[in-house]
Order: sequence, then C-alpha cells, then structure tokens
Amino acid sequence: MGGNFYIHACIAAWIVMLCIYDIRYKRLPNWLTLPACLIALCIFSPAGLIWPGLYLALALWRGGVGGGDIKLAFPLGMWTVHEVGVMGQLLAMMGASLSTALWGLARRDAAPPHGPGMLLAAAACVIAL
Repeated sequence: MGGNFYIHACIAAWIVMLCIYDIRYKRLPNWLTLPACLIALCIFSPAGLIWPGLYLALALWRGGVGGGDIKLAFPLGMWTVHEVGVMGQLLAMMGASLSTALWGLARRDAAPPHGPGMLLAAAACVIAL
C-alpha cells in the first residue's frame, strides 16, 4: 500500500468525525478544523482559497455562514483544488449547497448543519473526478 492510502484514510476519518460532530452539535470544533487549515496551508496551492474566500464574503455581506464553515472551507478548498482542480472545487461547492438544502427540506430544519454537505460533496468530487 502506498502513502496515498494512509493519507486518504486519515482524511476519511477526519470527515467522519466532523460530520458526526456537526450533525450532533451543529458546530465544527476548532480542534478539528484549525490543524487542517495549517496542514493545507503548508502543502496545497493557494488557488484553493476560492471556497473559503467566497464563504467569508458571504458571511460579511449577509451572515448565515458560520465561522466553522469558513474554517472548514479552507482545507477543503485547498484539498479539492489539489486533487480535482478549480472546476472540481466549484462542483463541490454547488454539491455542498444542494445537499444542505435537501437535508433541511427532508428534516424540516430551518438551520441544517452545512459541514456534512461540504465534507461529503468534496469527498464525492475527489472520488468521482
């Protein structure tokens, strides 16, 4: 087994932990998001800053995007650009919004957690593309 298997296994475990935590508490903990931001900053391209940049702009302009989502978008954006390019990242962003909207409709939740949608859309794009 190559080193990529272990890296992807760690990313998968991180995704599962964040999904469970966000569904249960509707929060994304700093102890899971900030180390990922630092790692992403050290190893990935700055082109991945499109996703967190857009979320930060939305948070400042209209609100509704939590700080945890912005911190999560940082490593996810850099990871998706590294793996599948900018178009893959944009597809992941659209998938995240769609999955969160569907979750909210299905569960009749006015404020569904956005983290699981972000995580699963990014992972799906990396796997599929």
